[in-house]
Amino acid sequence: MIESTEIKTRAFRLLFADHTTHLERIIAYHEANGGVSRFEKFRHIFADILKMPLPAERFDALCEQYAKLCLSEVLAAPLVAGAEGFLRDHHARLRLFVVSGTPEGELAEILRRRGLDRYFRGIFGSPATKFEIIRRILADWSLEPGEALFVGDSETDLLAAAETAVPFIGRVHAGSPASWNTTPGMATISDLTELPLRMERGGDGHRPVELVAS
Repeated sequence: MIESTEIKTRAFRLLFADHTTHLERIIAYHEANGGVSRFEKFRHIFADILKMPLPAERFDALCEQYAKLCLSEVLAAPLVAGAEGFLRDHHARLRLFVVSGTPEGELAEILRRRGLDRYFRGIFGSPATKFEIIRRILADWSLEPGEALFVGDSETDLLAAAETAVPFIGRVHAGSPASWNTTPGMATISDLTELPLRMERGGDGHRPVELVAS
């Protein structure tokens, strides 16, 4: 919903600027794993790229720094084209949820301050995985997987949809990783102006629930 990809990449560059030898590999890992929580990324970077221990205090400091670097920019960033119109026009008919890798409290605060929280029946983030969140929504609302639709912009989103058998539409745009742009067989949109028509082409256009990943 919010154009935050570049904001998050800049934050990773600043956090790991001192690790010049490994910086491009760190950024490549971050960009290839959109939708993965920052917690998992930090642990992977230290264990598998930097080959360094990550003490609890360093981990906590990284999480705090990342949140500070991103928050003001995310609050000011533009919405994905068509997002506000889609939410305004469809939230009364569809049950909308946010499923994200962002920490849940931070996510709720961002959407509240952007005035978007009123459109959603639930706002869910880490530490729960997207698979766990989708399973919970389906169970809580007594839904079959085919009664839901997940719109996402990362491989993590696609895998969570596949693992729960929920139909999926991927957002593919100029900033998407090359592997995402060429995912075979994936129904795609470039922004949310295309979503209503794409939903109708992909089904009956009257799905009772929409799962939206930010």
